[in-house]
Amino acid sequence: AVTAGELEAYMRNELHAVVSKATGGTQRPGLFGRKSEILSAGPVARPAPAAAPQSGPVKPSFNCAKAVARTEKAICSSPEIATLDNVMAGLYKKARAARRGAARNALAARQRQWLKRRNACGQDTACLAQRYGERIQQLQ
Repeated sequence: AVTAGELEAYMRNELHAVVSKATGGTQRPGLFGRKSEILSAGPVARPAPAAAPQSGPVKPSFNCAKAVARTEKAICSSPEIATLDNVMAGLYKKARAARRGAARNALAARQRQWLKRRNACGQDTACLAQRYGERIQQLQ
């Protein structure tokens, strides 16, 4: 059986690898805030997968067929950024479900502000990876 701590370490290691690949290894130190020490500690032993990996291309949390903005198209064309988008969307959904009233409204307002900063990246995948890393850290 895999413990929650082992699963969390595995996910952090995977996220670090995705960001590193998306930024061409130019990830800035501290991108993940205080947890950067964990991420820079090196590879973590991977637990056995619970299910077979999905086949096919990695898709973001939104429908790429409806992507119009340059940023959305860049996300759709990068498996690494699409993976980050899925991680962020899952964390946002969980955070939203845990809040009510003013707290939920404040979370939505912060998400809209973050989307503006993300969209300012245009097609720059290194910028997108950094924005996603920042938002993922905030939502954890």
